[in-house]
Amino acid sequence: MLAALKVLESRRDARTAALKNLVGKDVSLETAKGPQKGKLLAFEGHELKIESTYAIDGRNQGTTRTTVALSDLTAASLERLVPTPAPVSPEDWIAATLAAMAEKRAEVAERALQNLEGHELHATLVAELTRTRTLERETQAQAAWARLLAKAEEAPSQSRAKQFNEELAAFLKKFGDSDLVASPEVAARIAELKEQFERLALGLDPRVIKLFKGRVLGYDARTQVITLGYDFSTKEQTEDFVDSTWAPPGDHTGLTWKKGELRTFCKGTADRIFRMPQFLSGALTLVFDFRKIDTLKRNRFEVEFGLYGLESEGKAPKVSYKATEKGHYLLGPKGELKSDTAQIPFRADGTLELSCQGPAIAVKENGKTIFEYQLPKPNDHVGWWLGGGWDSGITFTRLQVSGRLDPAWLAKALAALPKAR
Repeated sequence: MLAALKVLESRRDARTAALKNLVGKDVSLETAKGPQKGKLLAFEGHELKIESTYAIDGRNQGTTRTTVALSDLTAASLERLVPTPAPVSPEDWIAATLAAMAEKRAEVAERALQNLEGHELHATLVAELTRTRTLERETQAQAAWARLLAKAEEAPSQSRAKQFNEELAAFLKKFGDSDLVASPEVAARIAELKEQFERLALGLDPRVIKLFKGRVLGYDARTQVITLGYDFSTKEQTEDFVDSTWAPPGDHTGLTWKKGELRTFCKGTADRIFRMPQFLSGALTLVFDFRKIDTLKRNRFEVEFGLYGLESEGKAPKVSYKATEKGHYLLGPKGELKSDTAQIPFRADGTLELSCQGPAIAVKENGKTIFEYQLPKPNDHVGWWLGGGWDSGITFTRLQVSGRLDPAWLAKALAALPKAR
């Protein structure tokens, strides 16, 4: 190693001498800030002093003087000014490796190391190169992350959100396996930013985003249809449900949450355990992933979805869809509007989709239509609710709500938000 250091020292002395020999001559340099051309006036303290001339009015000449740090020169430019002797001995290759690492030219150092295989310092230098590369990459990741955070603080807009998402994806592609990204604090912030800017990129009013704990999966600015997704990974998501009844221990009416699922249980014959008044009832699609109802313990079960709000003042009949162990039904103010006892939902794990679009009501289980009904007039109510009865309930693992927000609810909710300072 000492011999290699002496090689580096002699190279440095030779470079200094060569550069001083260029004083008074014209040079063309490539730097990190762009090209520099002119006469080399001096080389002092690792700095090149350049004098450049330029034309004034096409005839007279002016001059400017620029100081260029040796460290700002590109590797190619420095090599052109002062060619490095080709390495021959192991000491030369060690010196070349050390010089390349110092100049942050990892690829050059790696090629130099190939000529040292079998040398006693090979493993040590490989380890140092790996450490240097990792450190440099982490430094780059830190700088890129700081730039992203600065952009995240800019005033939000749909176009900026789309650009931010692209830059975040590029950052993760390049630095996704870095120690920085793996740190819990940064990983959590990345997840937060992804969700925030994916929502903004949909074109949704940033204030509306603050109204929901569920994830915004889609938004159509033309139809104003918003789609919210709930995977129940956090109990916080259930804050979007209004007037929720939470079940105490034992067989009591209410909701029970645990990570990844929401269980309902209804003790009475007509319990309602949560509602969502935010949506127009006649432009609504609900999609539930569920676990089959356990009928071994109880011979009866009842799950009911109300396609109206409890305080809704719409003129259309208030209807609800109910499933029991005997069949499924559409109920109106005076009783059953339609019944089907041939198909009984919730018998096996699956997906239920309940849709009300104007006067048309449809139910699908695992993609297959199992129930349809046409109301005499479009559903003009606001909101929906979930309930049931007869000592039964169901476990949901995912909920997706898609529909138009009630303008009156939206205006009131936005007015209640804290004013931006």
